[in-house]
Amino acid sequence: MQKNALLKFLSLTFFSLTTVLAVAVHPLWAKDRVKVGIFQNKPIVYDEGGPKGLFVEVLDHVAAQENWQLEYVTCELKDCLELIKENKIDLMTSLGQTPEREADFLFSREPVWTFWGTVYSRDLRISGILDLKDKKIGVRRKNKITEALQELLTAFQIPVHYVEFDNYEEAFAAFGNNEVDAVAVNNTYGFDKQKMHSFHKTPIVFHPFSAYFAVARHGGNPGLLRVIDGHVARLKTDEGSIFHAFEQKWFAGPPTYWTPKRIAIFSITFLVFSACLMAFWRYRSLVAINKELTDTIAERKKAEEALQLAQSGLERRVAERTAELRQEIESRTTLEKQLQKERDFLDAVLNNIEDGVAACNEKGVLTLFNRAARRFHGLSEKPIPADEWARHYDLFLADGVTRMEKKDIPLFRSLHGEFVKDYEMVIAPEKGKKRFVLASSQPLVDAQGNRLGAVASMHDVTERKRAEDALKKAHEELEKKVELRTRELRQSNEDLAREIVEREKIESQLRQAYKMEAIGTLAGGIAHDFNNILTAILGYAELSLIETTDDNPAKADIEQIFLAANRAKELVRQILTFSRKGEEILQPVKPSFIINEALKLMRASLPSTIEIREEIDPACGFILANPTHVHQVLVNLCTNALHAMEDEKGVVTVTLARIELRGEDILDAPGSAPGPFIALTVRDTGQGMSAATVQRIFEPYFTTKEIGKGSGMGLAVVHGIVQRCGGFITVESSPGQGSTFTVFFPAIAEESNIAVEVRQPEPLPTGRERLLIVDDEAGIAGMYKMTLERLGYDVTAKTDSKETLELFRSFPGNFDLLLTDQTMPHLSGFELAEEVLKIRPDIPIILCTGYSSRITEEKAVQLGIKRFAMKPVERKVLAKMVREVLDARER
Repeated sequence: MQKNALLKFLSLTFFSLTTVLAVAVHPLWAKDRVKVGIFQNKPIVYDEGGPKGLFVEVLDHVAAQENWQLEYVTCELKDCLELIKENKIDLMTSLGQTPEREADFLFSREPVWTFWGTVYSRDLRISGILDLKDKKIGVRRKNKITEALQELLTAFQIPVHYVEFDNYEEAFAAFGNNEVDAVAVNNTYGFDKQKMHSFHKTPIVFHPFSAYFAVARHGGNPGLLRVIDGHVARLKTDEGSIFHAFEQKWFAGPPTYWTPKRIAIFSITFLVFSACLMAFWRYRSLVAINKELTDTIAERKKAEEALQLAQSGLERRVAERTAELRQEIESRTTLEKQLQKERDFLDAVLNNIEDGVAACNEKGVLTLFNRAARRFHGLSEKPIPADEWARHYDLFLADGVTRMEKKDIPLFRSLHGEFVKDYEMVIAPEKGKKRFVLASSQPLVDAQGNRLGAVASMHDVTERKRAEDALKKAHEELEKKVELRTRELRQSNEDLAREIVEREKIESQLRQAYKMEAIGTLAGGIAHDFNNILTAILGYAELSLIETTDDNPAKADIEQIFLAANRAKELVRQILTFSRKGEEILQPVKPSFIINEALKLMRASLPSTIEIREEIDPACGFILANPTHVHQVLVNLCTNALHAMEDEKGVVTVTLARIELRGEDILDAPGSAPGPFIALTVRDTGQGMSAATVQRIFEPYFTTKEIGKGSGMGLAVVHGIVQRCGGFITVESSPGQGSTFTVFFPAIAEESNIAVEVRQPEPLPTGRERLLIVDDEAGIAGMYKMTLERLGYDVTAKTDSKETLELFRSFPGNFDLLLTDQTMPHLSGFELAEEVLKIRPDIPIILCTGYSSRITEEKAVQLGIKRFAMKPVERKVLAKMVREVLDARER
């Protein structure tokens, strides 16, 4: 017996020596430095004043046994993974094993800890995954727990809002600040937080998985894992190891008196005391230890089998709950479809009733209107609070004039318990027809008599009311005819007096016609000379602008001269148009642009004490008119408004809008047809006019202004322009109330080819041809010469038509084009052109005139003149015209 014991003791001693030698020669146990990556995953692994947690305690134990030097590197999980891939750290802690990670890392065989996902919330009503619908859930970015939860909720089609964080600490901080409704974390981290905060651990658990040590697959040291696996396996079987101490510390109640440290002290004391008995009992101790290890392994296997069984049961319960949830969702969907079908049926019934139906709840909020009620009142489907009824209900008493107070509205009366029957009232919405209705209403109560609100119906009796009014009107008409018959004799005398007045009016109109003819003759006589003057002013102003730099102070003055000359040119055209001496050209125009431009001019010219308010609809449409005349209409009306305001103080309101006129709206406008019109309104706050003055304001030379303040032609010009455009004008005025002038232009179709002209700057055409110019005004001839020479032409300018003819007769081949004035001494431009064409029929000729009643464009073309132009001719028009005529000759 003693021999066997001695042999066993020698065997154990040999085994111990062998182990010592192996340790001595192993490269990792020669005080090697091992760099270890840790991240915040409390309490399994974390850094709070130094590395802590189960993995750190295990690794410190192994390092002490294996004589390693450990260097811990704290980083975010994603940063740690990059460092170990690059072999900048040797070992990674608390890493879950996935197929993706297995491509980059080698894992220890022994799992150090088992996790599963858990959801924490303050809301005690969250008891299953369906309760997470539309909740904000804080999760860790790129984490197995997060991916598993997303897969689970997606499979059940439960929509949630995920808020991602770099670690669980940030997620719980957001949870504590109420930025998220719940957090999904592993069980160990959540258990730690639950001890410190009043968080509710929900029954939702999912995705159990284990955490391992890991090294890089490429360039890593797998020997570290083999050593760690051996120690971890032994520690798991030791009930007094750091594993059980860790569980006791973090997941059990308060610690017992027998802590591992006290047990160790007691054991050392006991060993010292029993040293003499150790050799005798060593064999029995080894046998007991071996049996204990065997029992521990068996218990571990039973625990793993129980865990697998629990996991299978959990999966079965999840599948059963999933089926129940799907059935519940299908039942809810079917019920919602049935309810929607019934709701659609009731809506169809209400909306097909001819009478209007409206209802309100017990608080007086209008919550129901059928189609007829919305049509009557112009209401939207939005609920209307009781205190806003007056704004939306355009209700009047039966007279159609007196607005109904809220307390008289039938629906409001029934809300307070009253039953109303056939109450006659008038509905007059801002948009829609005026209607006469009979309203009935009554309170709404449930089966127990509780008041729910009120309901009202409205029966349209408009047609019946109109029939009654027509009958009454017929009776009144009969009485009027009887009365009219009695006035016939008196009327005959009045007719006779009226004929006398009409005769005097015709004689006055005849005198006015003679006067207008004289004005026309005068206008035609001055047009030529005035246009010649403007030609020189415009031409030399344009040339000066070209030569003047932008920084020259004179440039602004020259531009004002150019603008004033252009306005004078338009004024001449208006005079000729008014006197019927000019050709009227109507074209599609968009009045909103013209009115806006005219208002800019008026603001600059009116005193600052006159306020101009404008309401211009830019999309009102197009009219057929002369743009200059539309401009003149607004200027004349605004000028008239200025004169009407005493002390030059007041407000002028200008509006432009598109309206639709019916037959009864244009009874006082003979020649106008119903349809769309564009209305230009000018309203002033001046002194107003009497009815007698209003009757005469459109007569030429009629004025109420003192001498020197008006000619009496402004409104007459407006009246003439409006009539030539096919429109009409109305006036509303009374003394002391100001005046309102409204001009109605017929609107035309907005065809796609009607467009507002947008002038883009373009280079002037040039040439090198030889030009012959003649004008009896030396300034104009010189201006033409300078303008065309700057464009590259060889120009010969003359002021005498006979001298020009002799020059051309002597050298007919030296010129490519003739530019001539019309009105000249000796030979007119028309006569000069006739003679030149006899000498050389192919010579192109341009004829310019300030005004001529004898020569028209048709006559000029018949003679062979290529272009007929009215002075003044702008530089760019002249350049383009010359180039076009020359190019046409070459074709």
